[in-house]
Amino acid sequence: MRFDCAIEIQQEKEGEYDNANSSSMPQLMIDSELEKHGRNVYIHKNFYIFQEELWSCCVDCVITKLYEDDGIREFTIQDKGKECYKSTREVIYYTSAYEAKCSCKMFQLEGIPCRHILVALRGDFLKEIPRSLFLNRWTKTASRQPIFNDRESNKEDLKIVIEMCNDMKKKMAVSGAKAISKTKDLESFVGCSHLDEIEIHPSNPSNAKGSGKRIKGGKEVAMEQQQKLQRHCSVCGQCAYHDARNCSVKEKKSSIQEDIF
Repeated sequence: MRFDCAIEIQQEKEGEYDNANSSSMPQLMIDSELEKHGRNVYIHKNFYIFQEELWSCCVDCVITKLYEDDGIREFTIQDKGKECYKSTREVIYYTSAYEAKCSCKMFQLEGIPCRHILVALRGDFLKEIPRSLFLNRWTKTASRQPIFNDRESNKEDLKIVIEMCNDMKKKMAVSGAKAISKTKDLESFVGCSHLDEIEIHPSNPSNAKGSGKRIKGGKEVAMEQQQKLQRHCSVCGQCAYHDARNCSVKEKKSSIQEDIF
């Protein structure tokens, strides 16, 4: 049961993230084709990282040395960014396959091309990020991508996994194993079974001393009485803190009449 609840919470959060990524678009800083493509491909959190690297590529990075031979370009890039602990980086760019490697290893660690690789891509005036430089798990369509791709070896692996699942299902059916429900799991965790009829109910509230309103003392009652405004009583004709309903004169008259009759 706890596992099912955790999965439900995870799926709900993923649905909220997917809705936010599909219903809104981040604001562009450079308004370049690479930035627009990154906004369409990456989720918001990773796009902001890519956007920062693209901005630093245009502002902080300068090519100091370039060597090209047989479709391979080697860049020496000076990085003037404050957060960069090493000012010089080396980038190897394969022009035919649109693959790049940088000495900072940011793409290997985070899966997002660094500013130094983007400097190498900027020379080819690319309008889109090469397929080899972004990972499916950081894209908006990651949850809709199949686990196995279209290669023959992966199709065979998928068949093996399906056969193993079917064999396990058959073995469970033969042994008579049944899935434990949430109620059974909770009963085993608590240590008692669920009751169909409840015989023990909570007791009724008592009106003993100390419950409800507290008993006020005479001094407190007198102080509250003094704070009230005096009213004219039609029975005794005086201005006092009572009226005709609770006048003492009225009570005396009524008691005398009862004695007479």
